Amino acid sequence: GLTYPAINTMVSQWAPKLERSRISSAVFSGASIGTVLSLSASGLMCKSEALGGWPSVFYVFGMPFA
Repeated sequence: GLTYPAINTMVSQWAPKLERSRISSAVFSGASIGTVLSLSASGLMCKSEALGGWPSVFYVFGMPFA
């Protein structure tokens, strides 16, 4: 979608030329790491009856957007 071009534009306007590649790699690797961690957490939440099972995934990841 529109996320990656927007991030590139923001980094190009915000970061100094010599640091752009380092900042871009940190931002994009952080997005991938976040995906891996959230998928792992979703699996654990679905398995856990103490957290309420699979509906807890929707509550936990939906709260920041409420």
